[in-house]
Amino acid sequence: MTLRLCNKCSCQKPPAEFYKYPNGAPRAICKSCENAASRAWMKKHAEHKKQYDRERRSRNRVAENASSRDWKKRHPAYWRAASLYVARFPDKLNARRAVRDAVRRGRIVKGPCETCSSTTRVEGHHHRGYARDRRLDVRWLCRSCHRQEHAKGLQ
Repeated sequence: MTLRLCNKCSCQKPPAEFYKYPNGAPRAICKSCENAASRAWMKKHAEHKKQYDRERRSRNRVAENASSRDWKKRHPAYWRAASLYVARFPDKLNARRAVRDAVRRGRIVKGPCETCSSTTRVEGHHHRGYARDRRLDVRWLCRSCHRQEHAKGLQ
């Protein structure tokens, strides 16, 4: 097997570890170096990226709204079920939004799963209910443990 040399980290890697240009030619920098550079750029230019995204959304608002309407027309059963869920469980949805927004704003921090210590796909479990004063009172559970927790309630 032939190996390629990354021009950034100077490591020999298999060709699968390099992205390709649209014409099929491999790039000179390996995927891990390109991803690290991309993350660094995003961190350095976070405000610029936010502003760019806001402007792009405002420029394309009409097209995005039309696309959303088309999707809803093509998937009426899903849309109808989602609308019924929203009407049936408004407290649940408000509690989920409150946790999501608090995490985004840094008011609360996601921790590892309280049951198995996993750090992947951690979700907030509203163990005391969805009342307004308890919306941010969550236990952090991974997806698997969260499902098991809800299954206990059904037994």
